[in-house]
Amino acid sequence: MIATMKGAFDGTMILVNVACEDRPKYRTRKGTLAMNVLEVCSPEMEFTYVLLGWEGSTHDGRILRDAISRPNGLKVPKGCYYLCDGGCTNGEGFLAPYRGHLYHLKEWNRGVRQPLTAEEYFNLSKMDESSASGGGRGRNKRVWTAEEDRALISALSELVVDPHWRCENGFRSSYMVKLEEVISNALPRCGLKATPHIDSRLKTLIAKFRVISQMLNTSGFVWDDERKMVSVEGVVYDEYCKNIYGKDYATGKLAEGYVETINHLEKIAPSQVTLDSSDDEGVGGSGTVNFPPSKKNQD
Repeated sequence: MIATMKGAFDGTMILVNVACEDRPKYRTRKGTLAMNVLEVCSPEMEFTYVLLGWEGSTHDGRILRDAISRPNGLKVPKGCYYLCDGGCTNGEGFLAPYRGHLYHLKEWNRGVRQPLTAEEYFNLSKMDESSASGGGRGRNKRVWTAEEDRALISALSELVVDPHWRCENGFRSSYMVKLEEVISNALPRCGLKATPHIDSRLKTLIAKFRVISQMLNTSGFVWDDERKMVSVEGVVYDEYCKNIYGKDYATGKLAEGYVETINHLEKIAPSQVTLDSSDDEGVGGSGTVNFPPSKKNQD
């Protein structure tokens, strides 16, 4: 029997604002504070299941285990499967790509590059299958090559010493267009645009620079110019991680799916009070006003 693809799922980071003591649990690997939301969609690009509430530091695999273990969680019919990314492993009802091989559609450069191995062909065919209904989140993203990164850095270096583009707080407002022009002259067939490619890449590089700068300002971290990487003893790095991320770990206590959310809202449903507003000036008829339950009523 040939299994049927029910859809695909992935984790999406939603930015949040939390209390200082909870920030270590919500801090992602990119340094932002976010909630990791598991989203499942059908081949028709319709959401069929959502699990929200897990902290941003949580791995997608852990959230998936929580989703399939819930009474009203994610269910996989017999003879069906969901596509997942490299963050999860193959199992009954779940099909992951070959690790160490290309599998994101953006890495195939819009069909310019063709699969060279059986593993790459498998990954590409499954990604085509999951996106057959059209583009979705991430369709404008791409993988930058080392040559493109060097061209971007070289273009930035030119603008830094150019008084026409350099200003007190950085660059003039239209410098992105200039970067696109300089990079296009250096790499005529790269296809990089100011938005979204160059803008997105600059944000990524700035975030990485800040992390590296923070490390190098910490005792025990040194820059290895030969290998172009940060070097540190394991003990020092472990202590650094403790100071950055704290002793708090993701618990998922606030995680809930659609059914759990509805049940939770029903338990705290506001009481209704009917008001006769016929005597109010400019207002006719009657209606209802919802009041949230007071602590006294809850007790």
